[in-house]
Order: sequence, then structure tokens, then C-alpha cells
Amino acid sequence: MIKFKRLYLFKILKYYWLGLSPERGKMRNKNLFFLLVLIIIVFLIFTVSISGQIPNPDSIIYASLGGIESLDPHWLYDEASMQITHHVYENLIKYKKDSISEFEPLLATQVPSIENNLIQDNGLTYIFPIRENVFFHNGNKLTPDDILYSFRRSMILDRVGGPTWMILEPLLGVSSLEDLVVKEIDVQSYEDLFENGEIKNQYKESMVKIYTKYIEPAVTIEEDKVIFHLKSPYSPFLSVIAQNASCSAIIDKEWALRNGAWNDSANEWWNYHDPTANDDEIFNLTNGTGPFKFQKWIPGEMIQLSSFDSYWREPARIDNILIKIIPEWITRKLIFLNGEADLIEVLPNFINEMRDIEGVRLIDHLPTQAINIMHFNWNINPEGNHAIGSGQLDGQGIPTDFFNDIHVRKAFSYLFPYNTFIEKTLQEQGMRISGPMTRDTMGYLDEPDFYYQQDLIKSAEEFKKAWDGVLWEKGFSFDIYYTTGAEHAKTACEMIADFSKILNPKFQINPVGVSFPTLLKELYSGRLTMYNTGWQVDFPDPHAWMSSLLLSNGTVAASYGMNYQDFAQQVIDPLIEKGIGIVVPSEREIIYQELMKISHEHAIALYLCQHQGYHVERDWIEGWYYHPLIPVGAFAGDFYEMYKK
Repeated sequence: MIKFKRLYLFKILKYYWLGLSPERGKMRNKNLFFLLVLIIIVFLIFTVSISGQIPNPDSIIYASLGGIESLDPHWLYDEASMQITHHVYENLIKYKKDSISEFEPLLATQVPSIENNLIQDNGLTYIFPIRENVFFHNGNKLTPDDILYSFRRSMILDRVGGPTWMILEPLLGVSSLEDLVVKEIDVQSYEDLFENGEIKNQYKESMVKIYTKYIEPAVTIEEDKVIFHLKSPYSPFLSVIAQNASCSAIIDKEWALRNGAWNDSANEWWNYHDPTANDDEIFNLTNGTGPFKFQKWIPGEMIQLSSFDSYWREPARIDNILIKIIPEWITRKLIFLNGEADLIEVLPNFINEMRDIEGVRLIDHLPTQAINIMHFNWNINPEGNHAIGSGQLDGQGIPTDFFNDIHVRKAFSYLFPYNTFIEKTLQEQGMRISGPMTRDTMGYLDEPDFYYQQDLIKSAEEFKKAWDGVLWEKGFSFDIYYTTGAEHAKTACEMIADFSKILNPKFQINPVGVSFPTLLKELYSGRLTMYNTGWQVDFPDPHAWMSSLLLSNGTVAASYGMNYQDFAQQVIDPLIEKGIGIVVPSEREIIYQELMKISHEHAIALYLCQHQGYHVERDWIEGWYYHPLIPVGAFAGDFYEMYKK
């Protein structure tokens, strides 16, 4: 259509330039000049309007790095997947735009407080009045029973490495449902209850009682209110309930039952516990109350959402969201600069390529609640694992407990060039940290002696002490892992490999890039050796950091293996349990400082930096805002507030 109009204008110009009229073939010379001027003005206006047109005005297209793992909000626990559930599902409350400690209602009509009498019994009871006339995407009306079902299902699901610990702790007093079962039924392990995948008959009644005694009374309803009964006071409880905590997202009970999810019964609840992603009944299905409906997911390629016209607030100002998964940077960059994408995920080492480009808006040095970590697996699963080579300390591999030696961990802690990594690789979009939390968190230990610095002499000394001196003599060989496309993570792994070889040519480390879903799969299987990830805190409290990154069965720390778990159960877990039970901030701070010291002294992991965030968009995007608990990496922002202008 555009080409035709341009061609037609040129044809008219030709006629008039020749002194002809398209209708009559001729015109008088005295009108020629005025008509030419008029036509040229019209042509110029038309051309400007075409060249200035915003592409895909009804859609926002985001060029992203990695794919998602699941669409089930109670199962998933990664930023990319959470971006989808953030827009498809909703929670009872949400953070205010400019605060990480204040909330506003969402599916609830009020935020509980002592003042409004919705927090009672010295912090043990939280009452949420539920909003009326809210509809799920399939047309079903939201009821308090949907919220009751959602929380009970989330507790039951409790998959290993998942997010459910956040609601289990305040409601049941445990971070794992299996821990509660083992304690109550008095068995050595959860697996002892089963034989050939089926529960043993003698334990069925006890398992039903676990539900009726603990899960069922933890959340109840009275008319239009949902009531939470906490095991003990839990200061960050509202953060656990708020939007961005996917384990607290609300799903449609009738829809879930129809699709084979937990049957809302105490009987056989264990058959719905800890599923793999593909065994989860709503792994690739959604039905929320959020501003966008799920449309399509092609793994490794794209995710598509569309505006929900019956959304209880005003519908979104944009009709469609398309997330294109493009791991390769140059391709992702070209698509963005060509106007084929409105937002782009940019890794730190490429951020300077986005500066001072006409039509591109870069907002940087944003304080995040995210850190970058190089992890050690203290017990590596050898089954089908080529990453450990020979599996021996013979120069051709490493033993499965290689990183259980504290001298190995300290050697790598002194090996890494932290400052160079931040200045060069991250383009100064980061800050040094002394342990597993951000600088602005209660209990952060900001003392010079608790920061590892690169010191190759000390690193060599530690390597020579490791494994009774055999390590230095024999050398080692193993694979180290990062997410494909995460160039800063790749560089971090390459730095470790390069400096290791500088210290001793017998040290062979091979950086290996894998997709993010593959990295998670290998992490949960225990086959990873040493690997790089980022970690975005779940809620702004020191307990959120410690319970994930240090607790023996924490989401991340549990993947460090049995040797770490034995160590943590003795040294770390008691302190974490003590910290969450203390109300006085100054007393809590002492506990978390002690945990920071332990993480340093035992070199539990390499805490590379606290990320500073940035956001890159085309200048026709309006409405984006920054919130520290909405990740700025794989999470492009709150699409509900965005539009094009």
C-alpha cells in the first residue's frame, strides 16, 4: 500500500512536470508552479509520516537471551519463567512502585496491618479480604476457594530446588515438606516411605494426617476472607505473599482439577509432590487473572502473550507481548537496532555498545537485589558425568569430592580477578561483595579482611596444601559451566581456566556453555562441578539470602552435595533458624554477620559481585519503571505499564 501511494505521487509529479494533467492531459502554465509546490509539500509530509512510524504499534517485542523452564507458577524458580507468570498470574498484594517494604492490594482489597486489625495474635494470623468481580482468563470468577487451593497446592508441590520453602517456613515451620514428613513419621528419609514408586501401606494413614494436621489448617477461609495461620511470627511474610513470589500466585481451582492437577484431597497428595517439569500437569498451561493471557510457547524460540480484555483493572495499553529467544548477541543487537524489537536483554560486557545511539534509551547503574556467584559442588554425581574426566586425581580428571577440600576452595578464591571482572567484563556495572548478600542488606559485613582479592602466590600455596600435596603434583582436569549467551559468565569461567593454567600447566579447566534449562537440570542432578549463576533475592531480608544460598537444604546450597549439607547442618542451619526467630533488628544483624564470616572462612563459594542493573529500550517505549525486586536481566519489566508513543 505504501509503495503504491509513493508511486502514484511520483506519477502525478511527472504529469505536472511535463505540463500535463492526469485527467485532461494538459493544464495551463500559470497553475503549474502552485500545483507543483502543493504536491511536493504533500509528498514530504507523507514521507515524514512513513519514516517516523512506530513499528508494531500494538505490540511490545522483547529480544531475550534465554528460554523459560515452566509455566506453572508453583514449580518454576527462574527469572525468565517468572517474567511470564508475573503478567499472567497475580498475588494477593504487590509492592508499591517506589518501595521494597511497602505494599498495595492486588487480589486482596487491603494489606493486613496491626492498625487495620488484619494482623492478629501477635503476628500469627494474617487476614486478607478478597476482591470481587475478578475473572480468570477462561471466564471463571475468582473465589476465596481458588486462593485456598492455590496455597495448599503450592505447599504440596514443593519440588526440590523450587520456591515453596518461602511459604512452608512461616506456615509450617519447615523449609521442606519432606523434612516435616520424615520427622513426624520417624523414618530415616522420605524415600523410605515408598517402594517401586508406590507408598507403602503402613504409611498411608500417617501421610493423610500430615495433610489434615499441618497443611489444611495453615490456610482457611471465612466468607470473603482468606486467613493464614503462621507457625511463629515471621517478619517478611508480606513479602512472601506479594507479586513476584510465584509460589504465592493464584490459579483457578476448577481449571486445575480439570487438567489433572492435585485433586484437593488429603488422599494421595504425595502423588503430586515434587514432580519433574514434564510430569507437572500444568507445566505448559496457564489460567490466571493477570493483565495478559498466555498464547504460545515454542521452547528455545518464543513466548507470546495477549492483553486480557476482561482484566479487573483497566486492560493493558498494549495488545500483544512477544518474547523472542535469541542467544546470539550480534543477531539480537541487529534485530533491536533495526526496530524489530522494542526491548533487548544486554549482558554487562556489551552494555557500552548501547550508549549514545540515536533512538535508543539506556538507563544504568540501578541498584539491584542480585549477585553473581561461582559455585562449588562438594559432592559431584559421577553417574554419566564426563565433566569429571577419569574421576580420579591423576591429571585426567577430579574425584567426586574434589571441592570438599577447603584448600581447593580457598585456592580458587584467591585465584579470581574480582576487580578486573567488574571493571572490564561488567563495564563497571557491579560492586564487590564479601559474601552471599547485597551491600544494603541487614548484617552485611563490609570489612577489608572479608573480601578475597586476587593473590596468585596465596592461591598457589593453597593448591599445594590441597589433597596432601598430590593435587599440585598430579594436576587436574574438569569442565566448568556457564549459561550459553551469558558472555560475562563465560568470561568468568575463562578467567578461572586461564589463571589456573598460569599457576600450573597441569591444571586443565574447560569452560562449557549450556542452555539455562540444561544448566538447571544438571544442577538438580548434582552433576555440575563448578558453575556460574546469578541470584536474585526472593524478598529483601537477610533470611532470603541465607536460606537459599547457605541453608543445608536451601534452593541453591542443597545442590552443593551431601558433604556440604553435613557441614551446614552443624555450623550454619542453627544460626539461620535462630536469626529468623529474632524480632530485634540489632540482634538479628549479629547472627547474619556471623554467617557472613563463616561463608568467608570456609570459602563456601566465590561471591563475584553485586550487579548494578540497566535497562535498554527504543525511545518510543513509555511507562517502564525500575523496581529492585523486578529483575533487570531476563526480566524486561512490568509490561502492564508500558506502551508505545
